[in-house]
Amino acid sequence: LFYASTADPTYKVKIAQFTNAGFINYTRTWEKFTFDLGVRAEYLFRETKYRLETDNVNSPMRKTEYTPFDISPVLNLKYELNPKTNLRFTASKTSTKPRVREILPFRFQDGDGDFTIGNPNIKNTENYNIDFKYEFFPKSNAVFAVAVFGKHIKNPISRLVEGTSTGFLEYYDNFDEAQLYGVEIETNFGLDLIFGDGVIASKTSLGVNAIAMQSEEKASP
Repeated sequence: LFYASTADPTYKVKIAQFTNAGFINYTRTWEKFTFDLGVRAEYLFRETKYRLETDNVNSPMRKTEYTPFDISPVLNLKYELNPKTNLRFTASKTSTKPRVREILPFRFQDGDGDFTIGNPNIKNTENYNIDFKYEFFPKSNAVFAVAVFGKHIKNPISRLVEGTSTGFLEYYDNFDEAQLYGVEIETNFGLDLIFGDGVIASKTSLGVNAIAMQSEEKASP
């Protein structure tokens, strides 16, 4: 249960939210191939009670309810090319919930003097994800991986900014859709891989993660 208010009762907001979820999973392994399939079912209940700034302090509180039911499957496939190398493929559907500040329907001020107002009618995003990864393990404590990935997002939550006479007003809304795709390179290894066995090298590791990605968002006029 979330609760937020200010000294002015017209700004009072009450947010009640809970989630019920369940998950089932099936895994099967052959000699070099692993199949993993899971499904998550989630029910969200969110009730927001509030008054607008223009409402009378004694007027009844407005109320919005949001009760989505999401089915989120995930498929993982792994093929072992050799004892040190794997190929992985993953496809999934997930959802992203808004933060509390994104649904609070009153204005609040940040440290820069700008104002933010939430949107009680904002929806969860639906994310359709896919990625393909190559993994190489030169030693038990070292990995090098390259992945290409893509996402298609329905109802992405977007931050919008509007200029006002006193600064900027930040608010949130759902756009129609968005696409995101890119390449990720990851490596993590002990320095003994380069310098050989030694007290310092065996206890020191180096990790690097780099992502190059492109995104595009669409909204109706």
